[in-house]
Amino acid sequence: MQVNNRTAVRLGWMAAVTYNSWPLAFLFNRMVLQHGLASDLEKFSQPFSWVFITGDIVTGALLLVAAYGQYSRASYKLLRLLIFSYGAFGIVIILAAITPIQCEQIASICVERLASPAALLHSSFSIMSILLLSQAVVLCQILRRVTGSKVRQLWLLIITAVAMPVFGISGLVDIVDGNNHNELQFIFITVTGLAIGLCVSSASQLSTKRPPTLTFRTLRRSLRAGRSFNP
Repeated sequence: MQVNNRTAVRLGWMAAVTYNSWPLAFLFNRMVLQHGLASDLEKFSQPFSWVFITGDIVTGALLLVAAYGQYSRASYKLLRLLIFSYGAFGIVIILAAITPIQCEQIASICVERLASPAALLHSSFSIMSILLLSQAVVLCQILRRVTGSKVRQLWLLIITAVAMPVFGISGLVDIVDGNNHNELQFIFITVTGLAIGLCVSSASQLSTKRPPTLTFRTLRRSLRAGRSFNP
């Protein structure tokens, strides 16, 4: 199956939408939306959990197809690493979706969430996914900078890169403190969805730059010089 860059970008933004399935909780599970965690929506014990699990699985599948199409066209290592990062994010998202935490309690903290193998596995996948996507966002910023790509999307990437850890850490602190104000985690998910779309879109645009000698060494020289890369 051949997937060109335009199709890959469309798949990336579709993945950003399916990753943000949480607004459907207004229809299917308002209690969790108001008092629980986003991960609680995927518990098998919760009503319509299959909707939210399917959303993450579809997200991962779309990103895998997009990465497959873009990776074969990538002309330099750092671009391939960027595409690999968001593709691996897709795989880990699927793994996290099919191994949800099974704590019966809808609350900020429960014993199973902290101690059980299933909870540790799900948490590990979740953390790994964010690290992979963060790596992709950082690579997008660097490669856009050194190849002299569009400034507007570069600023969006910078804002996204700052917003992800701010809302992610703030939401985690809120959970640990036992607060019921869980809006931060849903803002974090929304920003993460934006990062997904921007990464795939950036990979498409960066593939047209084709700097044949762009390596980690030449990248370092370019950043130190404070200018765009010139092969």
